[in-house]
This record gives sequence, structure tokens and C-alpha cells, in this order.
Amino acid sequence: MIPHRNTINCHAAWLRLIIASLLLLISGYNWPIGAVRGQAASDGPVGPGAVYLALGDSLATGTEEPNNDDGLPGYPAVLFERLRARYPTIDYENLARDGEDSTTILAADGQLDQAIARINELDAAGTPVGLVTLSIGGNDIVSILPPNNADPPATLATFRANFATILDRLQAALLTADGQRQADLLVMDYYNPYPGLPLLGIGDMAGEWIPQFNGAIRDIASERAIPVAAVAEAFVGREVELIYVQRPYPTSFLDPLIRQRLDYHPRPAGHEVIAAAFWRANGYGSTVYLPIIVQVGSPGP
Repeated sequence: MIPHRNTINCHAAWLRLIIASLLLLISGYNWPIGAVRGQAASDGPVGPGAVYLALGDSLATGTEEPNNDDGLPGYPAVLFERLRARYPTIDYENLARDGEDSTTILAADGQLDQAIARINELDAAGTPVGLVTLSIGGNDIVSILPPNNADPPATLATFRANFATILDRLQAALLTADGQRQADLLVMDYYNPYPGLPLLGIGDMAGEWIPQFNGAIRDIASERAIPVAAVAEAFVGREVELIYVQRPYPTSFLDPLIRQRLDYHPRPAGHEVIAAAFWRANGYGSTVYLPIIVQVGSPGP
């Protein structure tokens, strides 16, 4: 039985479509990945622009306890090297401050005010900020751990309110005059440096409350379609390699090297892992190769 001409034409059209799709796969058509944690592809990366601006705490400055000082910068410098390898003309500024928490960053003429002023200056100069990374909340967490002992529920509530304000102000500063997003804002969650530490309940407190702070970070960021660098999960099981906290753990606060031995700052390898988490978070280094359904002729009458 001879197939009907319409059937033959239909089969030929589908064959042409399949061949075209395969050609797109072979040629490496770049289908952009949307940002992680719920940000739609249509709201994916728009940066990194002319300038990468780093904000945050001592993780961003690269500061450790003096006896652990490695003389190296923090994760933003590592991330900048990755960016510059792909975007050779990009510049970098770091406004982070040691000891910064979600309250101090909001102080008048503090880090956030200075960052917004700098964003406006660079935009007016024609070299706009296209990427902002933020690490804030670690010192809020530290404040509730022994021997500091701030009230955990109250500290978390304050952090939630502050973090929402910080993100709202940064997002507003990163809009064009007509309200379009012109830069990518990325935040991170925090690793637990003390899993199982028995010393005066530090480990228990960290294990209980760090996930709650991280939950707040993810919830508040998700509400604003801001990607979260998944730092916490990247550190699990690698704490000895990535953090200056020494093992075996000290057993007394009378240990003369207690601050050095419980230093929660990342080692150089830890900063590499944080930078990699930020790199993945907004898809600058990622593409997915997918066929595109296109109209390749019509099957005829």
C-alpha cells in the first residue's frame, strides 16, 4: 500500500525538525540556566556588568584570628578571578567590614549606605555594577553562641527584619531608571563550624540555630527571587579541610589557644568552596544544551 502524500510530507517535516534539533545540539546552542532556588529563567542572570561589588563580613574580607592569619583575601577575590577569566574587562571593589552584622550594616553612613552611594556613582560614570555578593548573618549567629549568649529567638527575629531591609534596599539601588533589573544580587547561607562540639553547649546551639538562620536567609531571598549560594551544604563533612577550627576540639575555655583553635573562619580551601558556590548560584559558568522546537517548513496540503 502506497502511503498518502500528506503522510509522507508530515513525516518529512518531522524528520527535518529532528535534524535541525540535532544540529543545534552539535553546534552547542546555549540555552541559559535560570538562577537556582526558584528564580525563573526569564529572571536569570543579567550581569556581571562592568564592576563586581562585594559586601559583607570577615568572610568577605578574608580576616582570621591573628594566629591563623594566612595573609590571603576572602572568597570575593577568588570569585573575581573566575569572573575575570571569562569577562576580562570586569573590575572589582570590596566594601566588606570585619565584625559586620545585620544591624551594623544598616547604620547611618555604614556599609550599606556606602554601597548604594557607590552603585549610583559607578552608574553615573557609565561603569555600572553588574554583580553584588553579600555575606551577612554570621556575626548574628556568633552572638547567640557561648560565651556571648544573646537571646536566640530575639536575635533571629531582628536578623529576619534586617535582612529583608538590606535586600530591599540593594534591589532598589540595582534597578534602572525605568525599573529594570540591571545587576545580579547573590547571598549565601552559613556553614556550621562546630558540629558535635561539646564545649559548654556550643555545638548544640550551633546545630540548632544555624539551620534556622539559614532558613530565614533562603525564605527572605526566595521571596525576592534572589539566588542563594549553597555554602552550608558544601561544607558538610569537610569542616576539618575548610575551616580553621581544630580537631580534636578543645575541652575548656581556659585553653590559652581557645580563640585560635575555635576560629570559625574559612581556610583558603574554604574560600575556594564559597566562591564556587557563588559562581554556580547565578549560572555565569553554566549552559544547558537543549534542542529548540522551531517551525521547519509545513507538511503541505
